[in-house]
Amino acid sequence: IYDRDDRFVFANRKLQDTLPALKPAWQPGRTFREALSLGHSVGYFRSSGDTEIDGLYGVDTERWLDAMLRRYRLPNSAYERLNADGRWYQVYDMRTDDGTFIGVRVDITDIKVREKALRDSMRQIDLYRHVMDELPVAAFIKADDLSMEFVNKAWCALTGFDKHEVLGKT
Repeated sequence: IYDRDDRFVFANRKLQDTLPALKPAWQPGRTFREALSLGHSVGYFRSSGDTEIDGLYGVDTERWLDAMLRRYRLPNSAYERLNADGRWYQVYDMRTDDGTFIGVRVDITDIKVREKALRDSMRQIDLYRHVMDELPVAAFIKADDLSMEFVNKAWCALTGFDKHEVLGKT
């Protein structure tokens, strides 16, 4: 939490443990820019969810800081951020009517891991489906209810049916 003058007010223990190098900047009266600058110097905040801002990270620190501060001054903002430790966070930043900044960070690493596993599994299924479809012999798969779940090109050529005519049918 930062006050309307961008001075530090509070960071909970979990956030302090997640970003330990920022503890010197999380002292009463220290500015948000100081925290950003310190975080940048130790490799924090590379991923902001904004490719334009991220492109400035290793190229022009001052422009990166200015861009991050512009985002920070928005009334509301939400994005995903990958931390230097490999953990993913959903970031919610908001300004109250009196100008106080409140930032909420939700660890979404487990969700990201499951999303990647699902993408990998779907890629693998697509590969197997392609291999099955290209087999030079007729192949089909039936579901538990005996409806056709899959037929390959060779099966269609052998039977004369288009796969869309038979899929889902018994």
